[in-house]
Amino acid sequence: MLITRFDDRRVIGAIIAQLPELGWELDDLDVHLSLHGPVDLDLLQECIREASAAAQATVPPPLAHAA
Repeated sequence: MLITRFDDRRVIGAIIAQLPELGWELDDLDVHLSLHGPVDLDLLQECIREASAAAQATVPPPLAHAA
């Protein structure tokens, strides 16, 4: 399937999940996507916030040191 627009939450989410594999930074995602087609920037920001929140939720809290 050829994607010519980035206005689908599922597509943007899948791309965000592949960022390490693609070698892209989250901060540069809008630039990379806009090189390939129109981007719904509001939706992209929502997806980035959701991905950031999910990543923060999966990071274990630091261990407390015993005194």
